[in-house]
Amino acid sequence: MIKHSKKNSIRLSILGLGTALTLCSFSLVSAQAPTESVTITDQTMNAQLKETVEVVKLSQPGGGQSQSLTVNTAEEATLVLQKYFNLTGFSLIQDEREVPTATYVTTDDNMRVWVGNNNKIIGIDNMKAWKELKNNNETQKDQWISIDQSKEKAIQLAQPFLDVSVQEVQITTTEHPYSDSLIVFDIIPSSEGNLTSDGRFHVTLDRSTGAIMNINPFL
Repeated sequence: MIKHSKKNSIRLSILGLGTALTLCSFSLVSAQAPTESVTITDQTMNAQLKETVEVVKLSQPGGGQSQSLTVNTAEEATLVLQKYFNLTGFSLIQDEREVPTATYVTTDDNMRVWVGNNNKIIGIDNMKAWKELKNNNETQKDQWISIDQSKEKAIQLAQPFLDVSVQEVQITTTEHPYSDSLIVFDIIPSSEGNLTSDGRFHVTLDRSTGAIMNINPFL
């Protein structure tokens, strides 16, 4: 389990929509002390969003595999999603439509993958999970995955792609403005509480199903 640690700075953000995967339970982290939190208001939606910022010690250093996110074909992108994110049962193809929605997609448009100018994957969107979100929210809240379990999974997903020197991260946890069951994590490498990189790993989870809605590995 995660023990929360106190962090002096709290930043405010309203986060948008994202992407998905299947959640499994791993305990890769331990933290330092209680977390501070703040409630922020999205005036356009008349909703209060709770955000916390904390520093978390990794149970093992970063895996240094960020280059594994580099792909040159739809087949390579499919393999990355299978190996690192446990997304299986589909094959991606090049999106060659006149107005493409992503770099690679499935024929039913249930999965979208964006690739940057350096051929690195910068976004994964599980459109199927977004379409099913309304029904998922009918699950009783006492059956939802806990915030700590969700946080552990988010860090477990990021760990392989963090530099091998990274032993600590700052993680911001934010409620999603569009659904009570969604929770957003922003993970940034740090050292003794100080950010050490401009890169970040962004992931949105659905606590009602364990699905990962989106991933943006800007590392």
